[in-house]
Amino acid sequence: MLAGGPFLSLLQAILYWITYFCISGSVQFGSSLSEILLPVPTFLLYFNFFQFLFTAIPMRYRVICRGFESDGLQIIHILKHNKAS
Repeated sequence: MLAGGPFLSLLQAILYWITYFCISGSVQFGSSLSEILLPVPTFLLYFNFFQFLFTAIPMRYRVICRGFESDGLQIIHILKHNKAS
């Protein structure tokens, strides 16, 4: 269940990467249409990839979500608990 969030973020990043290359392959680079269409999937690609990183990397948040653990750290705790049982 906890892996669903990082997995979905990674899946969305891959889909926006595919979208970016489909748009860039069908629209002439440097045209005004490419300047309008390409920034959207580019931004969403980077946003979702960094969202994946910040949820999958095992860490305890210290600034914004003080005291909360990332999904990656929660998964490690569950795996250690199940292994010890």
